[in-house]
Amino acid sequence: MVTSLVVVTGISLHNFPEGMAVYLSTLNGWKLGLTIAIAIGLHNFPEGLAVAAPIYAATKSRWSAIKWSLVSGLCEPVGALAFGLFFRQYIDEFGVCCMLGGVSAVMLYICFKE
Repeated sequence: MVTSLVVVTGISLHNFPEGMAVYLSTLNGWKLGLTIAIAIGLHNFPEGLAVAAPIYAATKSRWSAIKWSLVSGLCEPVGALAFGLFFRQYIDEFGVCCMLGGVSAVMLYICFKE
């Protein structure tokens, strides 16, 4: 069960900056935002399975697996919403570009570190 919770935590932390990326890319234009949202949405399917499989193996409960997958997946819109609420007023076009670069750097670091 400990391994399952580590996976849930890791994927949840990974989803938070993804939400920020979708939010920031949407500020540059709806076409870019939609493209990023679709790309991230497609790669969320294997992430959901990565969360659900160890939870199901540990608990033998489909409901627990679905619940924890949903919790980790909801970190993405929470990241977008939190970022939008707290930082929207401070961001101009240059700031959006810098933040997109920063979010991509965080994602690359996580990919190479994992």
